[in-house]
Amino acid sequence: MSRNLIELLKQQQHSTPAARPNPYLRLYGLRENPFPRQAVFQASMADPRQNGTIYDQSFRHDQEKQFFQMFVQRPIAGEEPLTLGFLRLQQQAGGRGNGKSAFLHQLMRRINEQDWSDWPTDPDSPDLVALAIHVLPDPRNQRTFHELIRLVFATLANRGLLAEVDSRIRGAGLLAILAPAELNELQDLPAEQLNALLADRAAFADLLDDKQHTMDGFVDAMGRLADAASPGFSANPFGRRWLATECSLVETWKQLQGASSFKMQAEAADWLVTGIMPILMVAGYRRFYLLLDEFERIYSSQAPRKRDEFLTSLRHHFFERDAAAVEQRFISVLLTLHPSVDRLLKEHWQRVGLERIAPLSQPHVERCSIPLGGGSSSQLDGLVAEYLRHFRATPEAGRSLAPFEAGALEPIYETARFFPGFTLLHARNVLEQAVAAGLNPPISRAFVESALKNAPLPEDGDDDEDEDGDDEGLKQSETRLSD
Repeated sequence: MSRNLIELLKQQQHSTPAARPNPYLRLYGLRENPFPRQAVFQASMADPRQNGTIYDQSFRHDQEKQFFQMFVQRPIAGEEPLTLGFLRLQQQAGGRGNGKSAFLHQLMRRINEQDWSDWPTDPDSPDLVALAIHVLPDPRNQRTFHELIRLVFATLANRGLLAEVDSRIRGAGLLAILAPAELNELQDLPAEQLNALLADRAAFADLLDDKQHTMDGFVDAMGRLADAASPGFSANPFGRRWLATECSLVETWKQLQGASSFKMQAEAADWLVTGIMPILMVAGYRRFYLLLDEFERIYSSQAPRKRDEFLTSLRHHFFERDAAAVEQRFISVLLTLHPSVDRLLKEHWQRVGLERIAPLSQPHVERCSIPLGGGSSSQLDGLVAEYLRHFRATPEAGRSLAPFEAGALEPIYETARFFPGFTLLHARNVLEQAVAAGLNPPISRAFVESALKNAPLPEDGDDDEDEDGDDEGLKQSETRLSD
C-alpha cells in the first residue's frame, strides 16, 4: 500500500535534514573541495570556482602588463594605444585550459574598476576611465556581425553596465547645468548617498527639482553635449530614442532588444558606433574595449563568403567609417586566436584589408599580440594556493599549499602539461581520493602519483593543432574554466 502523500509532504516540511559530516573540514580544514568539478568558465554561475571570483592576479601579471602597455597607455610618449590586436594561444599550450576566459574576465573587471594601481602610472589619469566587456559568443546565435552587436548590447545590459552609464550621464548632467555652489553642496554628500541619487531616475528628478531644474532641461543639456561629441547625434534614430527615454540606456535597450533580425542587420552597428559611443564620451569614458573571447566559435561556423562579410563589417564600423568614435580611436578590440585559427583566417583577413590595421603575418603579428601559454610550477603553486585559501575554514597568512606537502603537486602539473584548467581538475580528483581514503595530512607526492594513475582524467580532445587546418576541429570548441 502506498503511503499517504499529504502525510509524507507534511513530514518533509517539518523535518530537518540530518547534518552530514564534512570530511574535507575534518581532515584538511576546508569547507569543501576547493577545485572546480568542471573546467568551465561561466560568469553567471554562483560558484566562485567557475565564475571568475577566484583569480590569482600574479599568474598572468606579465600578460596584464602587456595589455596595459599595448592597449591602455603606451610606454613611449606620442605612441597611440592599439585599437585592434590578439590574445594568441601559444602552439605548445594547445587551445584549452590556459586561462583565456578567466584572463579576459579579469581584464574587464580591472578596466571597469580603474584598477591599474600596480602599474607605474597616475591612477587618477582620465585616460584610465574606460568601459570594457568580455563577450562569449555562441556559434548558434552569433554567426553574423549584427548578431555579435546584439550580444554586445545584451552583455552590457546583463552586467549592469548600461545602468552604470546612466548614472554617469546623470552626473555629467549635473556638471553641465548646476552652478558651482550647488555642485559643492552635492560633493559634500557621502559618496553612497550621491551615487544612490544618480542611480534612481525618480530620486534624480527630485534632486533636479530641489535645485530648481527640470528633467527637460537635463535632457536638452545632454542632447547638446552628445551633439558636441558626435555632430548630428540628436537627429539620428538612436539619439532621438535615447533622449525620449530621458537619457536612459537601460530604457532604450528595453525598447530595442526585441527588434527583428532584419532591423538589427540594418541598424544595430549604428546603434553602437554612432549611438552608444557618443553617450560614453559624454559620460566621461575615454575608450571602449571589446574583449571578444572564442573568436573561432564565430569564424568556424561561417561559410567563406560570410567570413569576408563579417570581417569587412568589423573593419568598416570599428575602424574606418565616418564617425566620431572611429576618428577618435575610441573603440579597441581584442580577439582571441587559437593556434590554427590565424592560419585559416589569414587569407580572409588580408582580403578585407585588416592586415594593415593589425597584421597576422609573421613576424609583424607579434607587435599587436599578447601570447598566452601554460604556467610554471611556481605560478601554478600560486593558483592552487588561491583556490585553497578561498575555501579554508580558518584563514591562513601567506599562500599555503596545505594539505599537500612540498613538491606533491608537481606530478599534477606535469600531467596537466602545466595548463591551469587541467591542473585544477586533477587537483580536485586527487583531493577526492584522499578524502575517500581518510588520508591524514600531509598529502604526499607518492599518493598524488598513485591517485593520478587510479583515476586519470580524459585527454584534452582539442584539435587546434590539426595540421590540415580543417575547420571541423574548431567546431568542437567549448568554453572552459580556465579558458
